[in-house]
Amino acid sequence: MKQDLRFQLSELLHEIMKKNKEIFDCGDYHNLVELCEQDITILAKLENRDHLTAKEISNMLDCPKTTIVTAVSRLEKRGYLKKIQSTNDKRAMYLVLTKKGRKTNKEHFAYESMILSALINRWNESDQKQLAEIIARREPF
Repeated sequence: MKQDLRFQLSELLHEIMKKNKEIFDCGDYHNLVELCEQDITILAKLENRDHLTAKEISNMLDCPKTTIVTAVSRLEKRGYLKKIQSTNDKRAMYLVLTKKGRKTNKEHFAYESMILSALINRWNESDQKQLAEIIARREPF
């Protein structure tokens, strides 16, 4: 049973990767091309809650602050975000998305939605509900 499940999950993963490539190749995702997964994740976190610090993002992603600071510098140089000084604490620098950062998030969310829809729409409503319940019980990697 365990081997069968591994095989099925492997097949599903390969289907997702194939669909991922198909959607990416035929889409207009100029800004996503130059970003790594970590960069995209940081931008997504800022979309949901503007004015975060590098330390807050580091805690959210369970990642060393130095790693986040390096990524933030790269994103700032490329024009995806900017730093603004806190009015309450002059030492604190908040991260804010630029217009380019918001546009990139829009591309990312559209791209992600297309992949997830292609996957989810393959199952009926009952199967989707069952899958959602299983995913909700998962342990983080």
